[in-house]
Amino acid sequence: MDVNIKNKTLNGQIKAPPSKSYSHRYLISSMLSQNESEISNIYFSDDILATLACIKVFGRKYLIKEKSVLFEKETYINQMPIFECHESGSTIRFMIPISLTKYDHVIFKGTTRLISRGISVYEKIFEKQNIKIVKNSDSIEIFGKLRSGIFNVDGSLSSQFITGLLFSLPLLDGDSVINIIPPIYSKPYIDLTLEILNKYSIEFQIKNNQIFIKGNQEYIAKNHEVESDYSNAAFLDGFNYFGSNIKIDGLNPNSLQGDKVYQEFFKLLSNSKPTIDISNAIDLGPILFTFASLKNGATFINTDRLRNKESDRVMAMKEELEKVGVKIDVLKNKVVVHKSEIHKPETTFNSHNDHRICMALSLLSAR
Repeated sequence: MDVNIKNKTLNGQIKAPPSKSYSHRYLISSMLSQNESEISNIYFSDDILATLACIKVFGRKYLIKEKSVLFEKETYINQMPIFECHESGSTIRFMIPISLTKYDHVIFKGTTRLISRGISVYEKIFEKQNIKIVKNSDSIEIFGKLRSGIFNVDGSLSSQFITGLLFSLPLLDGDSVINIIPPIYSKPYIDLTLEILNKYSIEFQIKNNQIFIKGNQEYIAKNHEVESDYSNAAFLDGFNYFGSNIKIDGLNPNSLQGDKVYQEFFKLLSNSKPTIDISNAIDLGPILFTFASLKNGATFINTDRLRNKESDRVMAMKEELEKVGVKIDVLKNKVVVHKSEIHKPETTFNSHNDHRICMALSLLSAR
């Protein structure tokens, strides 16, 4: 599909879309409870639909209403659980350890891109627990059940692995400890998970880089409304720095979302040529590269994890920004965007099958 975007300013009022990060976490926590609950303000994106499909495979019944999901009390055992995750990294990394609290043989399927992104943290854990993994280009088959214990996790890799363990360990028979080995990137996502666990009456203790979790706990669900997403708001708010007047509603000023920092970053990029560490707001990379290219340029550090998303977001943005004359240097764990003379592209932009690339390019196209 091709979309034409005209050079114009925008005016109006809009509610920021619901947070996908919160949606995944609320839905999974309600799945793990035994009582009825309703999660409202859900946007049924492909990733959320993947999580909902996996919840059904896990054995939890629910009803989908217009913008909410109503969880029923009934549960069941699936004799051959095959989890279809499509392209959702959150879904597969959250659900793998959770599934092993209930089943001793599971299959996870996904696109070749998703499977190639890997589950390295779990592989090390499973090897120590004698859990067998069989990997193919489009699936991961796992034999064995997760056991409580001490889990050493590299904090510089995806926080999704830590979240998956945080969901799972309260359900196991014994107590567990997660030792997060610094540096810890995307810490706000870990804090967000802990916030949700607290809302579902799961007890834990934090000491330095350790999280202590008691076993044999019970998730107690209540009704919750998903808050609006700062990451999506960043793409909308970006237009306001170039003459538009868009009022964005629904954002929680006290939110734990790490991408809330975009407001600070936009101000820096508007007034200087800063060096910005995006380790705790990695999904903002594409819009920040675009914003910098239209302002004063910037240097971005801790960018390597951008290369292991729905696309290689570093190289995708380099390819697209160069179409309008932006000079961009890709170095080890660093991206330098130079202030450049922008010109109209002579060819169509490519979204690289990645929504964040598409949204970042929409701002560029409107210029």
